[in-house]
Amino acid sequence: MQIYNSVTTCKCERCGNEVEIIPLASTGVLVTIGLLVMAFWGVVLFGDGAHVGMIGSALYALAGLGLLFTVVSNLRPHWKNPITDRCEVADIAPDCSENHSAKSPLLWLEKRGFIAGLIGPLFVIGLVLGLATLIGYVSFTYF
Repeated sequence: MQIYNSVTTCKCERCGNEVEIIPLASTGVLVTIGLLVMAFWGVVLFGDGAHVGMIGSALYALAGLGLLFTVVSNLRPHWKNPITDRCEVADIAPDCSENHSAKSPLLWLEKRGFIAGLIGPLFVIGLVLGLATLIGYVSFTYF
């Protein structure tokens, strides 16, 4: 378990090579959060007809390429080692020895796949904004 996701280390029985595989759901979360950050940064940089200049555009393009490189490097072990996606995955029980508050929800999400990783952050953001709206409505209406 790393800070934001778990990493599975697979070892080949024939040659002994090891490969670290990040779950597809974690890559989906990375894609969603990365695209949201890039969209926000794009609105800040290019919104209201602002002229950013060559350096701002180059930095934005570099950040986009960095996101693309990170996503491809996370997906590459899945493409090169397709047997790992078809084999039986061990059911990982959360280890209570570490005090990681998000460990159990992360492990639950990682079992769901890439699409769940894409939708998960949007669901959490909607839940937080909905709760904030409810609190604001109650506060404005009754206090």
